[in-house]
Amino acid sequence: MSVTVLAVGLPEEDERSLTKIAARDDLSLRKVKTMAEALTYMPVPVVVCEDTLPDGDWKALLEESSHWRNPPRVIVTSPLADEALWAEVLNLGGYDVLAEPLQSEEVRRVLNLASHS
Repeated sequence: MSVTVLAVGLPEEDERSLTKIAARDDLSLRKVKTMAEALTYMPVPVVVCEDTLPDGDWKALLEESSHWRNPPRVIVTSPLADEALWAEVLNLGGYDVLAEPLQSEEVRRVLNLASHS
């Protein structure tokens, strides 16, 4: 059974990488640009979200999605991924952080773990 992954606000290069990974790993990928659009697709099992969105950020998306019965595993992407961001994401209930530009093997590993948790 295919797992749905929602990509929110990713740069074009990272969207292309994620599209290739999803096709290879039989994931159902939905792509949106804003938090408002993302919320119309909820609930989904896994969300890959840019750290800053036009209408909010990953924290606001995490908070909004936390009200669902089965909240998604939220994976944050950022060109400035560091230990501080990683700690903040985990402490607030996010799943993981991916550095941009996305690296295929790391993305596949994190998505596999998130989709089976």
